[in-house]
Amino acid sequence: MQTLKERLLAHFEISEKEWAGLNGPAFSNGIPLLTKKEEDFDHAFALLEKIKKEKGRILVYGDYDCDGVMSTSIILRTLREYGVEASGYLPSREKDGYGLTEENVIKIAKAQYQAIFLCDNGVSQFSAIDLAKKLNLDVLVLDHHTLPSTLPKSDILLHPSVQEYGDIPVSAGFYAYLFSRKLLKKDDFYLRALAALSTISDVMPLKKYNRTLVKEMLEDFENDKIPEFIPFMGKEEGRTEEEISRFIIAKINALGRMDEGKMNRLLLLFANREQEVPIIQYLDKINEEKKEETNRVLLSLKSSEKEPAIAEILESKPGIAGLIANRLLEEKGKPCAIFVKKNGNLVASIRTGNFFSAIDFLKHLPFMPLAFGGHSGAAGCTIKEEDFEIFKKEFLYIAIKSSLNETVEEKYIPLSRKECTLENMSLIRSFAPFGEGWKNPTFSIGPFFREELTFVKEGKYLSFSLPSRVRFFSFQIGEEAFSQKKKISLIGKLKEQRFKGHIQETFFIEKIAPHLG
Repeated sequence: MQTLKERLLAHFEISEKEWAGLNGPAFSNGIPLLTKKEEDFDHAFALLEKIKKEKGRILVYGDYDCDGVMSTSIILRTLREYGVEASGYLPSREKDGYGLTEENVIKIAKAQYQAIFLCDNGVSQFSAIDLAKKLNLDVLVLDHHTLPSTLPKSDILLHPSVQEYGDIPVSAGFYAYLFSRKLLKKDDFYLRALAALSTISDVMPLKKYNRTLVKEMLEDFENDKIPEFIPFMGKEEGRTEEEISRFIIAKINALGRMDEGKMNRLLLLFANREQEVPIIQYLDKINEEKKEETNRVLLSLKSSEKEPAIAEILESKPGIAGLIANRLLEEKGKPCAIFVKKNGNLVASIRTGNFFSAIDFLKHLPFMPLAFGGHSGAAGCTIKEEDFEIFKKEFLYIAIKSSLNETVEEKYIPLSRKECTLENMSLIRSFAPFGEGWKNPTFSIGPFFREELTFVKEGKYLSFSLPSRVRFFSFQIGEEAFSQKKKISLIGKLKEQRFKGHIQETFFIEKIAPHLG
C-alpha cells in the first residue's frame, strides 16, 4: 500500500518535487511574478506624481464586499504614504449600487477632487467614467472582473488580463498590493495580509502566488504581527484559512449585505489601522442578523426539486440573495439565480460554480440586461421584471444542456486508524492552506466497530479520541445512525481547533460508509 504522503501527492496530482516547492518564493524576497506590461504601472505612477505636485485630491472608490474593502484600504494607505491627499469611499449596496455612478461622479466633482481611483470596480462603469472625464476628473481603474468587449475610457486601467499578469486569477486586493509594492518599492506585510484576506474572500485559486500570499498571512497572524485581526477572532479561535473566512470575512461581508450605512467605518479599521472595537462588536450583531434572515428566506423557497437549476424571485435584501444562491449551489448541487425587487426592476445574484460560465450566459441572453458583471462561477445582473420568465427559461435550458444531473464521484483518501497519528496530522496540514482549486481533502478512515464509538449530548453527536490523541467529532452523525455492528469507515475532513492555547487536530465526520478494507 502507498504511504500517506504518496496518497496525498496522488490526490493533489503533484510530484514530491512540486510538493517541496509548493509555496513558491516568499514575497519578502521579491515579487514572485512581474507583469508583461510594466509600462501601464509607470503611466499610473506618472499620473500620481503629477497629482501630487499639483496638490490635488484623490477619492478612492471601492466596493461593499471584502475584496472591495481590502483593495480600497490598500490603495488608500499607499497613496497617503506616497504623499498624495486621499480619501476613501465604500458605497452602499442599497443606496449606491455596484460600481461608480453618474450621481456620485457629480458629487465627487463638486467636492473638488482631482481624480477618482476605482478599486474592485470600473471595467463596466462606462457612462460614469465618461461623465467623470467630461468634468475633467482623472480616472484610474484597478479591477479584476471579466473584461467587456469594449474597455472603459479611463486614464489608467490596471487589470491582470490587460497587463497579462500570471496564469491564475487574482483578487483586486492582490493587484492593489502589487501596485503598492511597485509604487513604494517595499514589501508591507500588513498590506500583504489585507491582500490575502481578499484572495480568500473572492475564492481565488489557492495555488502558486495566491497560495504563498495566504500562507504568509497565516504565519504572520500566528506570530501576532496583525493585531487588527484579533478582535474579530477571539483569543481561543484558530488561525487557519477556514477561521479567517468564518470570523473575519463573513462579518465584513455581512455589513455590506445587510446595508446598514456603516461601510466606511471599516476604512478606519483597515486603512487607518485604528482599533475600532465598537464596529467589530457591531459586525458580530449584523452577522447574526444576516444568518437569521438567510434561514428565513431559505425556508420560504418553493422551487421544484425536479428542475435542473433554481431561478426564483424572493422577498429580501439584494445582499442576502448572494448568500441564498451560495447556500443552494452548495446544498442542492444546482446553479442558482436568486432575484430580489429593487427600484421597479429585478436584481439577481447568480452562482453556477463549475457547471457553466455565469458571465457568458448573461452575454448571450436573448435580451440585454440593464446591467451585469462578475466572474465565470459568480455574477450579478439587473433585468426588467417582465424579462424574468425569459431569463428563467434560458437558465433552465442551459442547465439541462450542460448535463448538470451527472454526478461526480467524490474522491476519498483511504486512511487506516493506525495512521491516525499526530505526525501524520502534521503531514496533512503541510498541504494547507486549502481553498479554491486546492480543497481540504476528504478521508475514509477505518475500520471501526459501533461499540468502539462514543457519543455526547444524549447520543446526538459522535465524539471520541484515539490513544494517539487524534479526535473525531460530528454534528451530523449521532448514535441512531449505527443500527448495525458491521465494520464501518468514517468519512470526514481534518480541521484544526484551538482551545485554551492548545491546538487539537480533529476529524470532522460528515457521514459513514461500509468499510472496504
